[in-house]
Amino acid sequence: MVHHTALVDSAARIGEGVRIGPYAVIEGSVRIGPGCTIMAHAWIGGNTSLGEGCVVHPHAVLGDVPQDFSYDPARMCSSLEIGNFCVFREGVTVHLSSRDGGRTVIGNHVYMMACSHVGHDGVIGDHVTMANSALLAGHVVVGERAFISGNVSVHQHVHIGKLAMIGASTFVSQDIPPFCTAQGVPGRVVCLNTVGLKRNGYDQQRRTALKKVFRLLYRQGLSLEGALAQLDQLEDQDADCVSGFIRATKRGIASSRGHGRADES
Repeated sequence: MVHHTALVDSAARIGEGVRIGPYAVIEGSVRIGPGCTIMAHAWIGGNTSLGEGCVVHPHAVLGDVPQDFSYDPARMCSSLEIGNFCVFREGVTVHLSSRDGGRTVIGNHVYMMACSHVGHDGVIGDHVTMANSALLAGHVVVGERAFISGNVSVHQHVHIGKLAMIGASTFVSQDIPPFCTAQGVPGRVVCLNTVGLKRNGYDQQRRTALKKVFRLLYRQGLSLEGALAQLDQLEDQDADCVSGFIRATKRGIASSRGHGRADES
């Protein structure tokens, strides 16, 4: 059902059972999957696609041009790809990629609370939650089931690992390894994300193994190379996830407040 005051471009493709509310604007070759709800005054444009069952609340803006001075919409074409069953609350903004042919990607079951923002070329994994006014700069990558609290700011090109937890009002300037909790300005790793692990079905045995991983990285004063060598000896899938993340980092991993850590030297 499309409200008579909504503006829907003739080039847009609207799936079965989509509801579009009053004064919503669907501009350009947007693709909206079946069962989506677009509420009043929402704006969706650019080369944007939404999967099945997404909900877009009032005044959310999806697929506008990136906040990048190098982007020229007259000669560049990029996209925003959104998965299934995502929720975008009031005032959320998600921008197109700033690269010609590039993509900003939002996974499945992502929940973005009011006034949160994903900048150009971001990649957000499945089941990620971003609380109110969480702000991600360009090229940020967030792993699946991470939780980003309110008023968090994340520097461009930062990677946040799966099942990481970022505490309220944190400024993240270095990568946060999987399964860890970070807090503060600048963001420091403070503990394992035990609550998140429990909520996502990690049993006592896996949590105990991850505590050993955390201690090797942040509590024993090892060099980063030494910690990685010991992680490799564990032959554990979660340890492999952490070591693979660290080896891929380009910004370095966040240190731990008040404790020894795996040093990068």
